[in-house]
Amino acid sequence: MRVLIVAVFFVVGTVTPVRATDGALHANTTNGTGLPECTCCQEKMKRRGYVDNTRSIQPPGSAEKPAASASAILAMYPNSQSGVYWIKIQGGVGAKQVHCDMTNGGWMLVMRGLGAENIPYGDARWTTSDEIDAHNLLTPEFGTFAKSAAFTSYDLASRVLVVAGGFSGLTADGEFRSFEFDFDAADTPQNLMFTTQSAMSWNSSYPVWRSTFGQDRSSLPMFHRGGSGANQTVGLDRAMIGCGRPMMFGFQARDGGADVNSGLGINADFCGGNAGRGFAGGNWMGNYGSVQIWMK
Repeated sequence: MRVLIVAVFFVVGTVTPVRATDGALHANTTNGTGLPECTCCQEKMKRRGYVDNTRSIQPPGSAEKPAASASAILAMYPNSQSGVYWIKIQGGVGAKQVHCDMTNGGWMLVMRGLGAENIPYGDARWTTSDEIDAHNLLTPEFGTFAKSAAFTSYDLASRVLVVAGGFSGLTADGEFRSFEFDFDAADTPQNLMFTTQSAMSWNSSYPVWRSTFGQDRSSLPMFHRGGSGANQTVGLDRAMIGCGRPMMFGFQARDGGADVNSGLGINADFCGGNAGRGFAGGNWMGNYGSVQIWMK
C-alpha cells in the first residue's frame, strides 16, 4: 500500500491592528513582502472560522461599514474611481450613499440647482435638515434642485467647491468654473456657507465670479454668507446701500447708489431680484445657469 503525503507550507506574517485617522481599525500586515494579500487564502481562513474584523470593507463599502470621507477612501485605496460610496454622516443620520469625485483628492457632491429656480434668500430649503431629491445627486449631472442630508449634518467638512456655469445674463460668458472656499475649522457645509462662524478664504477673484454668474455692478464687491459679510477675505465687509438686500452665498457690488446680488440665494425683494428666480438668478445678473456644491 502506498501513502501519498502532501505538505502545505504557509508563510505567516503578523497582523497588528492600527488606528487610522478615520477612527476605524485596520490591519497592518508585517510579512515584509509589500505585495497585495492573497484573497483566496483569506477566504479559506474565513471558512476555517477566522474572521478579520479589523479591515475596513473595500470600496464602495456598505451601510454597515461606511467610510469617513472620500479622501479617507483614497488614502487607503489610491486607485479608487469616481462613483457612489457609502459615507458616514453625523448628526444621527448614519450611512448614506454619496457621489465622490476621486480625481482631485476626493470631493463629495451634496447639492445642485438651476439658476432660474424659485429658491430665494430665506427659503426653508436652504437650511432644512430634510433631504430633497437626494437620489439625483448619485450622478455628477447638473439639474434641478437636490440636497443631501450631508449638506446639513456632515460636520467634518473644511472645504467647499462651487461649480457653476451656463449663465447668460449681464457680463456672464457661459463658461463653467470651480471656486474653492477654505475654512479655518471643520463644520457642516450649511454652517460653513450660511454662517460666519468659521473664517473663509478662496482661490479666485471677483472678476472671475462676475464672468461666471453675471453681474452688472463692479464697485466695492462684498461677500455675503447668510446675509453677513463678516469673517472672510473673499470680499469686503461693509454696509449695503440703496435697494441692496441680504443673500445666502455670493457677492454684492454697486455702481452708484445701490447694491446688486450675484451668487446663490438671491433676494427677491431688491431692485435686481426676481420673484420667479432665486437659486442663482436675478434681473441684473446671470440667469438660466447651473450650480453644484461639493464638500471635502
